[in-house]
Amino acid sequence: MICEKRVKKPLAYCYGLFWCLVRKVLRGFVQFWGMINQIWAVEPIFFNGVEISKLPRHTGKLPRVAMVNAVNYYTPKELGYMCISSVETKDGLVAIIPVTGVLTPDWEYYWGTSTKWLINAIKIADDNVNIRAIVLNTDSPGGTAAGTEALAAAVAGCVKPIIGYAENQAASAAYWAISQSDEVWIGNNKITGIGSIGTIWEYRSFAEALKMGGIDVRVMRNPDDKALGHSAEPINDDVVKEMEGLLKVMTETFLNSVQKARPAVKADIGGKMYYGQNAIKVGLADRVGSLADVVKRADYLGRK
Repeated sequence: MICEKRVKKPLAYCYGLFWCLVRKVLRGFVQFWGMINQIWAVEPIFFNGVEISKLPRHTGKLPRVAMVNAVNYYTPKELGYMCISSVETKDGLVAIIPVTGVLTPDWEYYWGTSTKWLINAIKIADDNVNIRAIVLNTDSPGGTAAGTEALAAAVAGCVKPIIGYAENQAASAAYWAISQSDEVWIGNNKITGIGSIGTIWEYRSFAEALKMGGIDVRVMRNPDDKALGHSAEPINDDVVKEMEGLLKVMTETFLNSVQKARPAVKADIGGKMYYGQNAIKVGLADRVGSLADVVKRADYLGRK
């Protein structure tokens, strides 16, 4: 009996551990599938399902919109040249709105921003009589296609001068948004990256992996075309064809919006990133400068 117990315990332990791991894999699989089963406008280097799924959820703490007095950014010589009073006032402020991390309609990731929140922040700043101009301070690899077109429309519809600024990067969805600004500035003439015009969708099938693991999954649907492309089933060529058509339409919408705001951008701009002076050459950006330079420029446009 003693020998039998010694044999059974390790076996029972291994059996329990196995099913614990299976449950964890399935739980992660469900979460992962929900995350990737949507269209993204994001820089492909960042689009890694495992990497995105590891980003912690948003804590609920909202980013801060800075309202600065541009007078503090001018040198005495600049103030004299532009005939600007150095006395601080409560009006004539420049709102600096952060556009950071993964852009999604709602607060989904800690390192990310809600497009709904950005639209509201832009509207509030545009309606505030104390604010003269707006700066979109951007550092983002892009985000979901959902919500991005509405954000771009909010930027385009802004009455006050608005400048998009990217110190590090403004890729895909983020670039779509700031491309609608009156001007686009980059922080470095060599390494700041912007662009990545296009959309991406990842379609994965875990059917073979589930089969090898001895897990039998039956997908029951009604009607027959409900929820096609389920990851527990083999790759469906009809789904691939349909999604390719949808991606094409959405990319055309993206590019047309950029070209309307920035006519210098050519139709063959492609989906890659452009860095520094190259971004300016192809029409994606206007100037190079620091955030302080952009604040002064926005203030100047607001005074005209």
